[in-house]
Amino acid sequence: MANNGEGYNLRVRPPTKQDQQVNNDHTSENPKGRKRTPKSAAQAQRDYRSRIKSNDELFKKYREYENLRVHVYKASMSEEKKASYREKTRERVRRYRERKRAEGTLSQKNERITRCSKEKQRETWKNAKAEQRARRTSQAVRRENERRRKNYAEKKMAEQEKKRNALKKKLSTSFPADQTTPSFSSKRKLMQIVRSLHNSIPKSPNKAADVMTQLLSQTAPTCKSKLLDRCIVSPRTKKDIPMLKQTASLIKATVKSLNPKRSKGALQNKWLLAAAVAVKNKYWNLKQKRENLGFGYKSPKRVMAGESSYERKKRRDSLHPEIQQKVQEFFNRGDVSRSLPDA
Repeated sequence: MANNGEGYNLRVRPPTKQDQQVNNDHTSENPKGRKRTPKSAAQAQRDYRSRIKSNDELFKKYREYENLRVHVYKASMSEEKKASYREKTRERVRRYRERKRAEGTLSQKNERITRCSKEKQRETWKNAKAEQRARRTSQAVRRENERRRKNYAEKKMAEQEKKRNALKKKLSTSFPADQTTPSFSSKRKLMQIVRSLHNSIPKSPNKAADVMTQLLSQTAPTCKSKLLDRCIVSPRTKKDIPMLKQTASLIKATVKSLNPKRSKGALQNKWLLAAAVAVKNKYWNLKQKRENLGFGYKSPKRVMAGESSYERKKRRDSLHPEIQQKVQEFFNRGDVSRSLPDA
């Protein structure tokens, strides 16, 4: 114990074995015996992250663990903490972008795209493509043409297959097969009910028809749908048979595809469709029904008159066949035309 004359005492503790061991460790790490400065928490974290990033496999596992940890942490947060967390995240991202923008490494946003810029880009691509085609050899042109023809043929075959499948689907839905399921445990029970109903129906045809019509009209909607699957409908639903609607739409689509064509085969097919539909004269009396099938007013008229629509209509200013024959004979004369050796 010592007194320095200023009114307080200074106690000095002699070094222990532990202090001597610590001094020896510092001396071994620092040969000159200098005292190490302790690292800050931020620097320790940076060193820790750099050590993890140096190992790719370890860094990948670390990222998976951190994502899971943050996800669990966010799920357990309250609404007030979530709002505070979002605000801090926005501020952190803003500072990060400002730092990157100052460094010049932040990617700029795309410029506004206008019609003028699009046209310039198209013109640039067009000129580059023209130059590329001009540099091609004849062999490259031949290979490209073969590849294009092959792709076109495959695409056309796929479209035809798609059309065939669509047509098959239409036909299958238009004419459904009899998919009846056994609703009775035995045929005997079904026949017993049929006989009892048959005995209760009047013998007169008109009365029997009235009873059956009334019975069908009073059935439930679910029962009507099952009867419709078996092509059994009541008078009220006769006009709404899906088979008739689909057949009419199919005829209308076919007529629409044949209208712009003027070949002999297309006109003949159109005439055959009109002749098939014109079997009943009263069908053409209603304008709405003609429009539903896609025919005009003159087509059924010509069919009913016995004309064939695949013959082209003659022009009013056309020459008579006799005049055409006379003109041809005149120019075939030897004193008018000179015959060539190859003729």
